[in-house]
Amino acid sequence: THARGLPVVACEVVIVDDKSTDESVKVIKRFMDPRGVWGGRACSECPYAPPNYTLVEHQENRGAGVSRNDGVAAGKGGVIFFGEADDVFYEHHIPMCWDQLRQHPNVGFAKMRM
Repeated sequence: THARGLPVVACEVVIVDDKSTDESVKVIKRFMDPRGVWGGRACSECPYAPPNYTLVEHQENRGAGVSRNDGVAAGKGGVIFFGEADDVFYEHHIPMCWDQLRQHPNVGFAKMRM
């Protein structure tokens, strides 16, 4: 179990580029090797291996719905956290959502303000 009470799980990050113009893909690629492996730790406190990263690149802008669906299709996990380019995941965000999902197994999703 992680120090914050979360179970240690294999993690992946799927990044979908919907033909953005902000050069973010160029930045992301600097940190990934050709297999999609991040070149460092997930964070300075994390003793665990970094997550695998998958980059899905659209050749033209296809919209948020298609991007989300493509991200889900590329992922391999059973729990998905969506984030947009302007979102920030604070330290408490994922643990709080995870707790809600564990406490309410009949709930299909959890969302909170960032």
